[in-house]
Amino acid sequence: MINTINHLKHLLLLQNFYPLFSLIIFPLFMLNSCNIAKNDPKKALNTISSPFYSIESSADTLQFTYQDLNPYIVNGLAWTPLVLPIKENILIQQSDFLSAFWQEKDDPVLPPIDGSCSFINNPINEEKNAQKGPLKLVNFSSDSADPSKDAGEIFFLLNSETLDPFAMLKLNIYGQAKCFISQKNYRISSGFGKLRNEKDAQTNASQQSVPFSEYSYLSFLPQRVDGIYEGDLVRIGRSLSANVWTNLKDKYNEGGFFIPTKISNDLFVSGNFQSKKMGVDEFMQTSILVGNTPFKVKLETSTYQIAIFRKNKMVCLKSIELKPEEVYDFTCFPNEGQTEDDIFENEGQNFYFDPTFYPFSILDSIHFQRWAFSFPNNFLVTSPLNIRNDYYKEDEHTNFQKEFQFLFQNSNNKLTSILGKKYNILNFDKINKQSLDQYYLGVNSSIFSSYINTVQNYPKDIDLIGIPLGAVGEKSLALGAVPFSAFTKFTKQNLGEDFLSMSNVQASNGTLIKIFEPLPITNNGGVLTSFIQQRFRFRVVIPPWNSTNIVEMYINGKIHRRWILDRGDISKAYSQSIEDVTNEKGSFSVRWIAWGEDYLPDFLTGSKNTLPLMITRDYCIDTLGDGICHMELQK
Repeated sequence: MINTINHLKHLLLLQNFYPLFSLIIFPLFMLNSCNIAKNDPKKALNTISSPFYSIESSADTLQFTYQDLNPYIVNGLAWTPLVLPIKENILIQQSDFLSAFWQEKDDPVLPPIDGSCSFINNPINEEKNAQKGPLKLVNFSSDSADPSKDAGEIFFLLNSETLDPFAMLKLNIYGQAKCFISQKNYRISSGFGKLRNEKDAQTNASQQSVPFSEYSYLSFLPQRVDGIYEGDLVRIGRSLSANVWTNLKDKYNEGGFFIPTKISNDLFVSGNFQSKKMGVDEFMQTSILVGNTPFKVKLETSTYQIAIFRKNKMVCLKSIELKPEEVYDFTCFPNEGQTEDDIFENEGQNFYFDPTFYPFSILDSIHFQRWAFSFPNNFLVTSPLNIRNDYYKEDEHTNFQKEFQFLFQNSNNKLTSILGKKYNILNFDKINKQSLDQYYLGVNSSIFSSYINTVQNYPKDIDLIGIPLGAVGEKSLALGAVPFSAFTKFTKQNLGEDFLSMSNVQASNGTLIKIFEPLPITNNGGVLTSFIQQRFRFRVVIPPWNSTNIVEMYINGKIHRRWILDRGDISKAYSQSIEDVTNEKGSFSVRWIAWGEDYLPDFLTGSKNTLPLMITRDYCIDTLGDGICHMELQK
């Protein structure tokens, strides 16, 4: 209900804002439409677009609120899936990422204000905690030499029997917090992941010390000379080296400390076997978006693996060992050889987007729009005029079509605009198997989905599947999936109102297919001209740490040929050119699918148990040379 009210308020604001804004902006569109540069296809969209609502924010950071997460969280801790620093030179603490603790569905407990506590009502805790007395005010203080350094940190009190949290507290500027407690025995837990500190509270004591680890700081300066760009995304993983385990053992032997309890849905979660190959034992669920302002991140002292993504592409992976109290100025540059395949294609005609709906608290922020459009060929999509509750449910379990419109940034005035054309996305099992131009969700961040299983396991039953779209998905995003980890790529020379149906489209979570022959016709990238000889030449490009090793070619929905790739070391980028010749009579369709049998590293995707998958649209092959798809005419 809260979500619906907020969305309606947003629409009213948009409605009131639109007339005045349009009077100012539309004349600019008309002037600019008379002088469209040939080397900038997005300028052609200016004349068929409308201004999109943008607001400034006075907050230090932009992140998901508990209302944004409420449709998806049932119980336990929930962390914002992404955070964008807005104010200059702010310090971000890991505690800042906590949105709420859900006691049950639609019943979140918000983080406490500085110096106080919030209680978690857990029936199991109540049943198994017989040792309770009268309420007593307890003062908690950080055990650091300078307690004020831990200001703003959140820690938990655990039931001594169940080891489940029953209260969370937040330190004030002096490193202190107060709380009325009736439990005689309980544990104190601070920190995150496997570096949590846990100790027994002193029985009936009114003064309690809270253990905190040594901290270090990562400093990010989004200047290109440092290899960090506005529009990048940061993933933080850490390696639990022998030194870390030694320190934990020393604390345990000192007495009073325990090997830390695993708190459900912690900020740091264990990586899968592919992540551990990368040196990532556990990773932070929250992704950090890089805006145009410098910022610092406070972390426990340890060894970290930092990945930098430029939307859908990892451009850097760097291992650093932080020392106590160190401020590490982070720089990162692409490894040689990882971007060499860009020369095989004109990236100026390639565009990337993700039809995942972001909450309006994120989407209408001018800061997020700047992040999204910081590179010229990135689109963001939304559906600002048609809001239904089913949009916020899991993609596969809704019976409604998902509608979206394109957002893009005008090249001339840097204003975010929305196109009038609406696109409908169907679930895979709802599409007409005889259509070349229907849209469906072809790849998303979860492998447990009907369309991916169908594509991989029952390809012979699919004749024409139309145009696939890649998306992270609203639920997966809320649960920590990395933005743009599943995406759609399209290639189009001339962008018109219905450009997507006339484009070369593929959906992927990493791997891409670059087609050299036959060439698409100029006005419709979904039709390939091959009327002299049916020769196909393409190149499969696989990014580092992507486990794709199978490429398949389908003709009229039936597998034509399969190639097994000799990947070797998957930590390296891989590409291979492939050729094939067919001898079909009449018009026919072709599509390519690439996939793998090993999971992707969840450190890079933010989603568990995701297999690599890339699928292209069904291309209509023109065998007459007239540039017409005769398969469509035969319907």
